Amino acid sequence: MEIAWFGSYCFRIRNRNSIALVDPYLPDPKYQNLQIKADVISISQIGRKIRKVVPNQREAVYRVERPGEYEIGGIFIDAIPVTITSEEQGSENLHPIAVTLTLDDLTVCHLGQLDNVPSSSIIEQLGSPDILILPAGGTENLTCEQSVKLVKSLSPAYVIPISHPDPDSLATSSIDKFIKELGVEKPEIANNLNISRGGITHDVTSVVLLQSRTREKRPPGENA
Repeated sequence: MEIAWFGSYCFRIRNRNSIALVDPYLPDPKYQNLQIKADVISISQIGRKIRKVVPNQREAVYRVERPGEYEIGGIFIDAIPVTITSEEQGSENLHPIAVTLTLDDLTVCHLGQLDNVPSSSIIEQLGSPDILILPAGGTENLTCEQSVKLVKSLSPAYVIPISHPDPDSLATSSIDKFIKELGVEKPEIANNLNISRGGITHDVTSVVLLQSRTREKRPPGENA
């Protein structure tokens, strides 16, 4: 299984047969809106514009945007409702969810647009994923301390922290603070995460930092 980051909260999770995209929101206008192939996309919050996504092996891209259990192309998705602390909470246009994807006997949990620690019952539903993707804290989402608390509660084998919807965010201090609070060494930035069931252990949580595949637009008239 391979996990790649496309800037903002967008991650591509794929194996030899299927491709899933999580939170493929339209990038900031200064970045290229390159099309991405997928069999299924999951949306943490309804109402936000989506980037260019084209079908991979299916006739159309399947959308997961509401709570429930799904199976698309061998990818099993469990979409769990979570609570956000917002004056818009309860709006018909917003249905915040966290998703857990299972493929190749591995589980990947993407906590989407959290801005508060989930309840104990939700944490219990999430279980102990093999890979956890969540905000590092310190921005508009969770605090750094809350994010670290979540990581320790869920005990993933790997955690991929998101600092900010900007691809250059890995240089910000929130990532450094998150890693320091977690008590691990900062790893080198990788192009993607390739992993198999045999490489998983939950004894220690390893931090993974990914290089964004989103690219800035070239100035008008500049050659490619």
